[in-house]
Amino acid sequence: MPDLPHANRLRVGRYSQTGQIYLLTVVTWNRTPFFTDWRTGRLVVDHFRQAHTEEWGDARGCWQPNRAARGR
Repeated sequence: MPDLPHANRLRVGRYSQTGQIYLLTVVTWNRTPFFTDWRTGRLVVDHFRQAHTEEWGDARGCWQPNRAARGR
């Protein structure tokens, strides 16, 4: 997040702990209400679980979703 002044302060004091419960927020393009049906949200959760189980990657790279929207 180099283009956001002081954004690194948001991470001060944060750490990951195995077995810890985390809150994930999903926002859709143009805030389209895909999740009015709970089953659609369930699909997203299932994909998060699959990504975790199969160790698709490190979540630290996922916290900049707007970069794609800004064309970076």
